[in-house]
Amino acid sequence: LKSQDELSDNLDEWEENTKNVFKGNIKSELDSVLLDTIEKYPQSIQPYLDMIDGQRMDLNKFRYKNFDELKLYCYRVAGTVGLMTQNVMGIDSAYTSAPDVTSSARQGS
Repeated sequence: LKSQDELSDNLDEWEENTKNVFKGNIKSELDSVLLDTIEKYPQSIQPYLDMIDGQRMDLNKFRYKNFDELKLYCYRVAGTVGLMTQNVMGIDSAYTSAPDVTSSARQGS
C-alpha cells in the first residue's frame, strides 16, 4: 500500500500533467487520447482539477460535518464526470452547469 504522502504526490503529478495536456504538452499515449478528445469536444479544465481535489478529500476526510461538505464531495468525485463527458455525449452545456458549491469550495480548499 502507498502512504498518504505518496498518494498526495501522485495527485500533484496528475494535476500538473492535466494542466500540461490542456496546454497541448503530452507525455504518453493516454495524454494524446485526452488531448484529442479535448480538441474534438472543447471543455474547461476546471472539472478535471475539481475531481483531483475530490481525490485529495479522500486522503484526509472520512466523515462530513454537514450536507454542504457532502454535496461538495459528491460534486468533485461524481458531478465532475458529467461535466467532463457532456460534450462527448452531445449534451448541450446550456442544460448543465457546476453547482454553486464550486465557488465556496475553492475558498475552503
